[in-house]
Formats: sequence, C-alpha cells, structure tokens
Amino acid sequence: MAHDYRTHSLQEERDALSYTPVRRHSDRGHDRHNGAEGRYSDPPQGPKAYTYHMTRRGKTWGTLTLLADPNLSKSTPTFVEPDTQAEESVTRAEFHGHAKGGGTREGAMVSGMVSLNLQSTETIHSVRVTVQGQLSIGAAAPFTFLDVFATPWTREMGDPRGEAVAGQWNGKLRGTYEWPFAVRLPRAVVLPVGTPPRERNYALPAGFWERHEPVRVRYHVVLHVARGAFKSNIRLPVEIAYAPLSHPPPASSARQLAYKEHHSIPPPDVDPDGWHTPRSVVTRGAIAGQREVEVTCSFSIAQPLCYTRGSVIPCALILEAHDASALDLLSSPTAIVARLRRRLRYKSDIGRALDEDGWQESTSVYETASWWPREGAPQHTYRRCMDGEIHLKEDLKPSTSLAHWQIEYEVVLFPFDVLSFASRDAGPLLVQPVEIATGVRTWTTTACFHSAIVRVCESGRAGGAFLTTFLSCSV
Repeated sequence: MAHDYRTHSLQEERDALSYTPVRRHSDRGHDRHNGAEGRYSDPPQGPKAYTYHMTRRGKTWGTLTLLADPNLSKSTPTFVEPDTQAEESVTRAEFHGHAKGGGTREGAMVSGMVSLNLQSTETIHSVRVTVQGQLSIGAAAPFTFLDVFATPWTREMGDPRGEAVAGQWNGKLRGTYEWPFAVRLPRAVVLPVGTPPRERNYALPAGFWERHEPVRVRYHVVLHVARGAFKSNIRLPVEIAYAPLSHPPPASSARQLAYKEHHSIPPPDVDPDGWHTPRSVVTRGAIAGQREVEVTCSFSIAQPLCYTRGSVIPCALILEAHDASALDLLSSPTAIVARLRRRLRYKSDIGRALDEDGWQESTSVYETASWWPREGAPQHTYRRCMDGEIHLKEDLKPSTSLAHWQIEYEVVLFPFDVLSFASRDAGPLLVQPVEIATGVRTWTTTACFHSAIVRVCESGRAGGAFLTTFLSCSV
C-alpha cells in the first residue's frame, strides 16, 4: 500500500535531469551575467500549468493539471528536490499508513488540480493521484521503488460541493468539479533488499535512460478515478522528470580562500588537508626501444572526493626518476592520461542485491584531464611537478545507488601516452573512486586562465567554451 497525503520528449527529459542550479560567489555583489552592481538575474517565473485530458466520445471528461517550473522543460513537468543543504545522514521518518518502499524526509512537492466535467450523472467512488517511480532492467518486470499518493476526494469525505449534510456521500455526480491536490515526495525510500530482506535507505534517483543501456528509471503521475459497479475505472498516466540535489562536503579552508580570492588552489604540500594522495606507483618502460626507465608517480586529487557536475576535479602529479630526459618526456601535458570513468552496475533480481557476485556492468570513459607545469614549484633535476583538472560536463548522471542498480565513478591514471615510450604496464596505474553530485555548482579556479588556454590550444580554436571559462574565472 502507498502513502496517502490528503489536504514528452526524451531530449527534454535528459535536459531536465541535467538541471544544476548555480551559486556564484562575488565579493562586490557584482553579477557576472548582467554587469549590474548589486542587481541579479531576472526573478524566477511562477509555476507553469501542464494540462492533460481524459476524453470520451470526443469530449473532455476529466483533466489533470500539474504545476511545475517552466524553466526546466517545455513539455515535461520537472520537479526538483528542495535545496535545503539537509543533513548527510538519512533518518527514518514517521508516516500514516504503510507504503511500498517507505520513505524518509520530505522532498519535492508535486501539486496541481483534478477537474471532472460530467455531462450526465456518474457514480464516482474516489479520485486519487499517485506518484510512482519505477526501475526497469532488461526484460524483467519493472520494480516500483516509489508509490505515494493523495486522495482529493472519496465518498467518505461527503458531498464534493459541501452542500449536503456531513457524512458519506451516496449520491451521483454531475457537472463540473475541481479538487486541488499536493503529493510530497520523500527525499529517500526504504527498500527491502537481500534474502532474507533487510531494510536499507536509498536517495531517490534521477530519471535515467540511455540508448545502449538496459536500465531505465521513470517517474509518473497517475490519475485514478474509481467508478461505480460495471463501469471501468479511469487511469491517466503522465510521465514527469525528477531531479535530486546532492552536495559535496565543504572544501578545505585553504582552497575555499583560494576560490574566494580567485587564486590557484594550493598544492598538496601546502594544503595536505585539501588533497587525497593514494600510494605512489611505479611505471616502467623503454625509451626509443633501448633505455629502460622507472618513474615513480605520486598522484593526488582534491578532497572531499565528491564533485559537482559542471565543475572540475583538481589533480596533481609528481614524477620522480634518475633520468631527467625521461622525466621531460613523461611530464609533457599531452603524455599524462587521467580520465573520469563511469561504471553502471545492475542486477535483475533485488533479492540478490547484497550479494557480491552476479553483478553486470558497463563502463564509459569521459573527460580527460588537462595538465600544466606547477607554477612556483622548485626546480629539481630528478622531479617534475604538474597540476591538472578534469572538467565535468553539466549533463553527467550523478552517483546513484538504488538496491540492485548503481552508478559509480572513478578517476583513472592510465599509462603514459608517448610515441617514443613503450610502457610495460598492461592496465591502469591507479584507480580512485569518486562521487558526482548535482549541485549547487559554484565557480572554481584551479588555474583557470592556464587551463582555458590549454584547452583552446588542444581544440585548435577559441570558441564559446573558452570565453565562458575565462570570464567565469577572471571577474
């Protein structure tokens, strides 16, 4: 049973799911976009009404209206989790009744209006609006992880127009009726997973659909109208989009100060609290097919290890060897290959979600880091210090875990890519798991001007991406 709260196109769906609000820092109250001192962008518009009709014999019999933000989608109603910077831990909340999936903490509000236009007398038992979230994996039956609803009217509530004496309504309906409704989505659900089942908390995922993947996550608002005996009930499903909000923990105080003052962020030796440095690795290979070399690599990425899509992952790399020419070769910005990799993991059976084996997965490799020599680093014959950053696209799917489906990310340092260097390494040198969050996205400055120039040089042309990056870092 579900909770009762009483009182399109695929491109548009993908656009809605990549929604990331932007928070811009400014010491002078200056808006970078309109150039006005102390003035901000246009105020947000009011909600837009998305209307869907039930027809019979060519006439509208009932209408479902949803109210949603018009800036997020033209025809698909999109609902965004409130940005409350909520506590990281998820606690079990109390609800009236029982629900498939349960629920925790209040989230987005789905609201609107149900209208009936009855040309003749009808026996109506109830009007209910349900919000469902379903996970489909391959040919398996969809798994409903969210099922919450509001009941605008039932016969037990009495006369729908309030004209009769209070008590159960046993009459028929005719004419026009309107009922507002509001369904509060939880921020997370409690699902029974494993065998025997054990309850676990999972944040509501964003909708998901990719052409070559067997996984689909969809949300629907469904209007149910229960009619009298020998009459078929009415069901009107409407697909919606849902965008969760997740936040990285605060950066180190030294890095926050660098962002505020628009400076390059301090390196690992200056700000050890702001960086995660796994164990050093040694890469081996031959230069020009003759000279064998060994190079020790100390790779660092900024911590906390969670990053907002649309921002960057700052990286640092120290190379050490007793061969200066080998260091010069491998410290070339184009020789260092660090990339973001996504793992999509899933099982068809939620009963086996906690088992270590049986997972299927697909991997995708995304952005490559841009690199440059560290500014101000001490000169050393047998050491090279490099700084870099991985720019994250705004439409990356956030890290997700929902019972038997997961989206995971990792930063991978691959063997060096130099024509005259034959690496002996068969696989990645280092793999570091990270998380991708949805927002709020802030402007960052790892080494903005330098990295923008690097990207323009690599692409061979100065386009809008360069101007956007440069302006956002130089104000």
